[in-house]
Amino acid sequence: MKKLSLLIILIISFGCKENSTSPINTYSWKLSSMLPKGGTYKDIFFINANKGWIVGQNRKIFHSQNAGVSWELQNSDSYDPLQFVHFLDEQYGWVMGYRAAYYTIDGGKLWKFVDLVGYQNHVTPFTDKIFFIDRENILVFWSNNVGNRAIGVRRYNFDEDSSKFNSIAAHNFTDRYSTITHLQNKIWVADVNNNIHISTDGGINWTTRNITGNFTGGIKDMYFTDEQNGWFCSDSSVYYSGDGGNNWQYKSSVSDSSLKKLCFFNNEGWLMGEKVIYHSTDRGETWKEQYKVDADEKLVSISFINNTSGWALSENGNVYHYGIE
Repeated sequence: MKKLSLLIILIISFGCKENSTSPINTYSWKLSSMLPKGGTYKDIFFINANKGWIVGQNRKIFHSQNAGVSWELQNSDSYDPLQFVHFLDEQYGWVMGYRAAYYTIDGGKLWKFVDLVGYQNHVTPFTDKIFFIDRENILVFWSNNVGNRAIGVRRYNFDEDSSKFNSIAAHNFTDRYSTITHLQNKIWVADVNNNIHISTDGGINWTTRNITGNFTGGIKDMYFTDEQNGWFCSDSSVYYSGDGGNNWQYKSSVSDSSLKKLCFFNNEGWLMGEKVIYHSTDRGETWKEQYKVDADEKLVSISFINNTSGWALSENGNVYHYGIE
């Protein structure tokens, strides 16, 4: 089990004129590219319609400048498997993995190592996901190795020049986190016991809501489109909140017990299981299978920039793009 977690956390328009009709755009998934075999790929992230990054347990970082059609290798000098990648803009981003955290301020030309051990030297760092409040402020979740239960969350100010964290505030949770999302300074953190912790001041103060329901597998992923409207998925079900995460109601289920990721844009939503991507046009009330990968593939990550452009990554390095046919 992990000993330490670091969370450092489309408009289709058509016009009509008299006696003329513009074509309606059709959107679909297609295989865009295939990365080198021999590694286990873990995460994909696109900052805009062209620029994206992929990391994997093969200790490599790949970068695309043409919407995922081709990829170039970026060198982080990582000796450890990488699990997660996130960028705030085209230049500034982080990747992380077991005992590894790296950041770049030039789009990945140079990756700088951040030593985590000195901040919590009684535990071994395992960085699973980085979480930004903004460019300077980062949340770090430190967990001990006693059953991987207790978690301390600490907000740091990060100095790019010195690669050092300066502590601002700390808080203790009783259970390991399962997922996190935020909008500006409002943060939602779900843990493995189906509690959702909410902060409205960037991780300094927290309130807790316990979520009850007949869902299994815990809260896998959570997504808010604004400060009031949010969704989360369990293994096979989707729940919705219209009051900022204080209360949740069951929305729908799919015949799939492997759900891992979801995202929404206005009324449209996507769910990702290990084999299938599902699509909703009614805010998650109903879902239809939109794309299915081959039997020997396993989807691990999705990244959307809006409701007309998205990417999905399989564990063996196949990249799929969602867009106009």
